[in-house]
Formats: sequence, structure tokens, C-alpha cells
Amino acid sequence: MGGGISFSILFAWLFLVILFAAFGVVHHAECLAHKLGEPYGTLILTLSVIGLEVLMIVTVMLTKSENPEMARDTMFGVLMIVVNGLFGGAIIFGALRHRIQEVNFRSTETYIGGIIVLVGVGLVLPGFVKAEHL
Repeated sequence: MGGGISFSILFAWLFLVILFAAFGVVHHAECLAHKLGEPYGTLILTLSVIGLEVLMIVTVMLTKSENPEMARDTMFGVLMIVVNGLFGGAIIFGALRHRIQEVNFRSTETYIGGIIVLVGVGLVLPGFVKAEHL
């Protein structure tokens, strides 16, 4: 019983350390983004968040688990959350602010088409192509 409590305390402490470190990285990236301006600031914020995600996935994969598809499945999950959150947030906040919204279908088609191609090549295609065919 005592081991379970100490493990829970250790887990909570490590979770808080990781959480504060991640927020620290994002805060520094945001300060740097404000200093550099619009195009470079967006790239810095994007790369810092992607770097954190890749670091967490690599850390999980270094635990010697025999699951090579875990990184791909994790990225599928992140992609679904981000895309659905982005579209859902845009629809909700746009409706709250403007009530009636106009949609630029050409931009939407280009954006969704680009995401579909990137997902297909990066996440779906490796599941169908065997290693001996590369």
C-alpha cells in the first residue's frame, strides 16, 4: 500500500515538472515570436510545438515497447484533434462574433487538399508499403 502512494506522488511530481517545462518552452517561443514578427513568429511557435510532440513520442518509444506503429498512431490522434479543433473553433468563434459567415471555398479546398496529401503520404502510405519494397 505504501509503494502505491509513493508512486502516485512521484508520478504527480514528474507530471507537474513536465507540464511546467512545456509551458516554459512555449512561453519563450512566444516571446521570441513577438520579437521577430509575423511570418517568422508563426514558424517558431509551430516548430516549438512540433518539437515538443516529437520529443514526447520519442520518449515513449524509447521504453523498449515492441510497437513500431505507435508514433504513426499518435500522430493520427494529434492530427484529428488539431484539425477538428481548428475547424470547430473557427466555426464556433466565427458564429459567435459574426452570426452569419461567408466561406471562401477555394481556400478551404486548397487547405483540406494539402492536409489530405500530407496525411496520405506521411501516415497512410507507410502502412501499405512493406519495408522490402523501399
